[in-house]
Amino acid sequence: MKKIFIILAFAGLVLGLQKEVKAADDRPIISASQNAILANVGDTIDLADYVFQHNATTFVEFDQVVLTGFSAGITLNGTVITVNQKGQHPFLLQYQSANIYVYVVAKETNETEYVLFETGFDGVPNGKLPNGYSTVAGSSGIQNEQLLVAGRGGSSMVTLPNYLRSFMNYIIEVDMTIVEVDNDSRWASVMFRYSTENYYQMAIRKDATAANGVEFAKRTNGAWNVTNTTAYSEQISPVKMYNLKIDVLDATIKEYINDELLITHEQALEYKRGLIGVQASGANALFDNFKITLPESYIRTETFEFTRIPTIYEPNTKIVNPATILTPFESMAQLEGYATRRPATLLLNVNNDLDVMNADNVKIDSLYNVLIELDGKYIPAFKVEDATLAVKIAERIKLWGILDVFFISTEKDVILAARGEYEMIRGVLDLSQRAFSTKADLDQIRKDTNSAQSVAVILNPDFLEKVHVNYLQQRLVTVWSMAENNDESRLNVLLSGANGIITNNPMALLDLYETFTTTTHLREVFIIAHRGLHNGYTESAGPENSIEVALQAIENGAKILETDVHLTFDEQVVVMHDATTGRTASQNFTVSAQLLGALENLTLLDVSNTGNTFYIPSFDTYLDTFKDKDVVLFIEIKPTNQLLLEKVRDMVLEKDMENQVVLIMFGAQNIVNMKTVMPTMVNGYLTGALLNSNSIENSMLSVLTSIVPMKSTLNPSYGQLTPEFTKALTHRGITVWPWTIDDGTSLSYYYNAGVGGITTNVSDYFKDMYMYLNYETTQFKVVKGEPFILSGELKTKGGSVYPYRTELVIVRNDAKATFDGSGKLISAEDLGEVVFYTKAISTLPNGNVIEIYSDLMTITLVEPSATLWSNPWIYVGFSGVSTLAVGIWLTLKKVTKK
Repeated sequence: MKKIFIILAFAGLVLGLQKEVKAADDRPIISASQNAILANVGDTIDLADYVFQHNATTFVEFDQVVLTGFSAGITLNGTVITVNQKGQHPFLLQYQSANIYVYVVAKETNETEYVLFETGFDGVPNGKLPNGYSTVAGSSGIQNEQLLVAGRGGSSMVTLPNYLRSFMNYIIEVDMTIVEVDNDSRWASVMFRYSTENYYQMAIRKDATAANGVEFAKRTNGAWNVTNTTAYSEQISPVKMYNLKIDVLDATIKEYINDELLITHEQALEYKRGLIGVQASGANALFDNFKITLPESYIRTETFEFTRIPTIYEPNTKIVNPATILTPFESMAQLEGYATRRPATLLLNVNNDLDVMNADNVKIDSLYNVLIELDGKYIPAFKVEDATLAVKIAERIKLWGILDVFFISTEKDVILAARGEYEMIRGVLDLSQRAFSTKADLDQIRKDTNSAQSVAVILNPDFLEKVHVNYLQQRLVTVWSMAENNDESRLNVLLSGANGIITNNPMALLDLYETFTTTTHLREVFIIAHRGLHNGYTESAGPENSIEVALQAIENGAKILETDVHLTFDEQVVVMHDATTGRTASQNFTVSAQLLGALENLTLLDVSNTGNTFYIPSFDTYLDTFKDKDVVLFIEIKPTNQLLLEKVRDMVLEKDMENQVVLIMFGAQNIVNMKTVMPTMVNGYLTGALLNSNSIENSMLSVLTSIVPMKSTLNPSYGQLTPEFTKALTHRGITVWPWTIDDGTSLSYYYNAGVGGITTNVSDYFKDMYMYLNYETTQFKVVKGEPFILSGELKTKGGSVYPYRTELVIVRNDAKATFDGSGKLISAEDLGEVVFYTKAISTLPNGNVIEIYSDLMTITLVEPSATLWSNPWIYVGFSGVSTLAVGIWLTLKKVTKK
């Protein structure tokens, strides 16, 4: 069982070679990275109760090391240290080539906090840094009794003494000012939990009054992810010092200037420990009067260290990004059957005593013990219908540091209550008892799912068809459903294209997955026309973000149009990518400084040499053009601006187009604001900073801690995205929409990578490939003895339609019917149902072959009867065309298939 202290890990079972030990017992470790001991004045510390970790596998008893250099505040007798006074007291530990300073940090018994580090620079001469400080990058030193970090023209970093990395929680205080800058947007910062290119920081810009004047930011694999921003009341004056305070407690970070709380971030889960330091970028900054304290209440005692990102089993199948598998947890013995294959998620029922119960309401074990058993292999999902219990569970899993978790409920308020306590919870709205058939029904499902801040929705399998699932997925809704314990039910959900399947028999579902041996697409990959373009910047039917080019992109198969909006001087919304018009229009105006009318009068540059005239469209005109067309609009909100969000919302609602609009944005604050501005609308987070192709775990940590609190999809720059990571996100209910991919090799690669859609300037690339295998219905009634041929159509992304007849893949054959290879009924011995599906071959433009599948369908063989015409099914004869009268047919045809 893994254990952890705030300072000390645990060593191992003593094995006898030269008193070196290789594995772990319950004694605390002293090591190069964990080299601090907390104590009170008057305490004695027997180092025989500790073990020195020399390297990853070697642990050494303290009577084998050399201890020297004790400061006046502590004394040594044998292996026993006596603490004589408060403060930070180092001594030198030597073993073989290792020379490590260990610090005893002491307080008075009646004090409630430890002072881990406290220093100013009074009396320190100008020049190099004092001992213990390290210049990590750039230039730094002491200037006029202050620490100068000289980052003009680049960046400089200084770290404080290394023993501070032993601590996870603390309060940092330091005085700071910025004296010189390259420009007013440059900044200084305090870094914590620092390792090279991976750390957190509080950053303050010279112009701290800007919307992003103060930041909480994450450095991840050398890229920035700024999750929280705010403005301070004044610019940073070079003649005034400002007291910065960063309160670090587990995953919660609070940032203050002069005792004013400015930012609270509650998802600092990627890094637990690291160095503490300061930085200046494009600026010269002064720092003084460091004080780092550890309140007693911030000390964390022994607990199980849960795996941050479980390793999920991936099925052996050629299905592109197969549906994730979720299974109810019924007993500990159940886990024994999952030795080689297993579901991704286990569904837990928990009572008010925090015990896990089975379906018969019999206790399995405590929640804590069950989660330890599941650790590292499964994602836990809690089925909760009581808000009080949801909050109670959320409190515990937050305390235990579990960040990869679902909460499932039929009530949105339960999910919201849980997320209010712990925003790392991924909500799933259970609507499995709700019937649906119309677009209005599906739109209500979308609204309810989004307003519940849920990453997925569970739908009733009795109403599940590709057309329903496709409609929701095009609007960035993740769809799960439930399968009974038979192949017919499993196929029904699987072939619908659902993103997740709940089943009591995951092994049978995995067996089914393994029967797919050719690259198979069960759901559509949506092609997104970037700025409306369909054949590149200079070969499309018009310039970027023009209405004319977007109309052509739809004709050529784009199911989603991406466009960009800004706010004008008169607070109107205009379609334009840049903040200025110079690159794309006949004159160069700053959009925010011009009236809408002036911008609408500008002509867009005819970069494709069409000879036509194009104008900058208002957002109002853009919406009117595409209302009720079979297309979804990805509207990118360019600046971080709540007024722009509100204007876009008002126009979308006024035109009743919420079911056609998705908002995407780079600004995290915009997405946070969406929770209140428009909670029923889904959104996508545009980012180029979260992914690392070399590490699924690091990428997952970055993505989960960034987008789950905001409740968004992932819309990343594609360079670091891998199919493996896309599948890993599917298990978390998160869809992926990469941008902007134009070369054929990459387009074909990502088409088979399991993404939800691809943003491209050349959507024509896929225009002529078959993507849709359509039939008029999924339910047929055939009069026994009459001829019948199943007729469908293959449709390309560009809209070309071809008649299609093929062999039926029969799942159940109660009628004992036989069919030829073209779907023609040869004979039927009995009345009853034939359940089947069909499939077709399609070819990507690069020549790669894929298979596409129909829904699961049913032919019912019936005897002729006098009541034949009253049954609301489709009767077919030889031609495969309905023999119902036209008027009756129109009343019976499904609304969603109109």
